[in-house]
Amino acid sequence: ANLSQSTRVVLEMRNRLMVGDAGWGDLASDKSFRKGGGWLDLSLASEVGGRKGLIHVMADRFYLEHNRGKWQVRAGRQRINWGMNMVSNPNDLFNTYSFFDFDYPERPGSDAVRVQYYSSEMSHAELAFAPADHISDAVGALLYGFNLKGYDVQIIAGYYHNRIALGGGWAGRLKSAGFKGEATFFNDTDGSGNPDVVASSSVDYLFQNGIYIYLEGLYNGGYKEMGEQLMNLSRPLSADNIMFSRYAVTTSASYPFSPLLNGSLAVMLLPDIDSFFISPSIGYSILTNLDVSLISQIYG
Repeated sequence: ANLSQSTRVVLEMRNRLMVGDAGWGDLASDKSFRKGGGWLDLSLASEVGGRKGLIHVMADRFYLEHNRGKWQVRAGRQRINWGMNMVSNPNDLFNTYSFFDFDYPERPGSDAVRVQYYSSEMSHAELAFAPADHISDAVGALLYGFNLKGYDVQIIAGYYHNRIALGGGWAGRLKSAGFKGEATFFNDTDGSGNPDVVASSSVDYLFQNGIYIYLEGLYNGGYKEMGEQLMNLSRPLSADNIMFSRYAVTTSASYPFSPLLNGSLAVMLLPDIDSFFISPSIGYSILTNLDVSLISQIYG
């Protein structure tokens, strides 16, 4: 809703019905689930049929935005997308998403205040702060982005869950292939000397016949083993420990069989824990705003 020519309020809802033997109903009282990774609880959750079902309604985006000249200010639940890659984003300090969360294409938001300044068409600066009940859980960072010889480059510095974060990323092309990467250095603010580096890089290519391929490598220097690896799929990710392994190699391919039918296959190898992930999927567009997808996730 537009309050004036320069100010508006945005509200977008996410509605889900989940049924199965996974005990979805237990999440109705789970604070972390209800908050959706944000600071505030902006959701309603109710059991359906006992522990087997759950209805979940959440304000996925809810913010006030003001634009004036080269400035833009947002306050509320919003997506602060600083990541470059498609799978692993160590630069995404505010709302890291899970590659395995297949039913969330919009990706999570963060309850934050964000100020953006566009100094030119090729450069901009951002300052963002996401509060929390305890300062050790808060996130605040500054980003400066610019273009260098055809590459979009960004530099990041900030405070991340009681840690210093320094990083950067790039996105450009190597001849006709896309080439992206990002890395962030983390260290505890209490002087305990616990440095970690998380880095990922990717290449992608679109063939003339419509086949799209993607390849990404990850080094997760902040990896800490947390028991049963499969159970970690449902846990919130963090930029300084972005995968439940130290190394990951992901490749995916997609092909549009027709304007309405698309197929894809993703494969992830986790060599240091002797594990893998395979996900084939088919998507069909029934109507302009209605798609049906059949997705399989195989872990081993």
